[in-house]
Amino acid sequence: MPSISQEKAQGRKYPLRPIIGVGGLLFEDRAALLVKRGKDPGRGLWSIPGGALRVGETLVQGVRREMQEEVGLEVEVGPLVEAVERIFPEPDGRIAYHYVVLDYLCFTKTGRLRPGSDADDARFVPEEAWVDYNLGELAIQVLHKAWHMNQQAMAGWRARDTLGG
Repeated sequence: MPSISQEKAQGRKYPLRPIIGVGGLLFEDRAALLVKRGKDPGRGLWSIPGGALRVGETLVQGVRREMQEEVGLEVEVGPLVEAVERIFPEPDGRIAYHYVVLDYLCFTKTGRLRPGSDADDARFVPEEAWVDYNLGELAIQVLHKAWHMNQQAMAGWRARDTLGG
C-alpha cells in the first residue's frame, strides 16, 4: 500500500485511487451555469462548475469554496443531485484521471458572476443551447434532474411565502 507522501507526490494525474470532487448546479430562469475548463482534465471544454475536495473539508464547504473560486458566487448548498464517476483512460490502458463527483443543487446568495481560478469562462446557458456546448449525455441528464429539483424547491418556497411561513 502506498504511503500518504507517495499519494501526495502522485498528484491528480495517474492517481493511486479515485479523487472525490464536488460540483454546483445553479440556475437563472431556464439557464444553467456552465464553466469553460481552464485546466486538465477537460481543458477548453464546458462543464458544471466544481473541483476536488480538500482534506478536512466537508462536502458543503467544498461546494461553497469551488463556486466562489470558479465563478465568484457565494451559494447556499442544497440537496445532492447525483453522484457521477468520471474516468479518463489513456490509450495504453492507464487511468489518467479518476473522479467521483458529487453534484449539488445550489442557490445564489451574493456575488458577481466571473470566471475564476480554474475557469476560462463562466456563463448561464439556456437549456436549448446545452447541446451546443458539447456537454456529455451524462452532464445533460444531471442538469435536467437538477432543473426539476430546482423547480420543486422554488415552488415550495413560493407556497411557503404565500402561506406566510
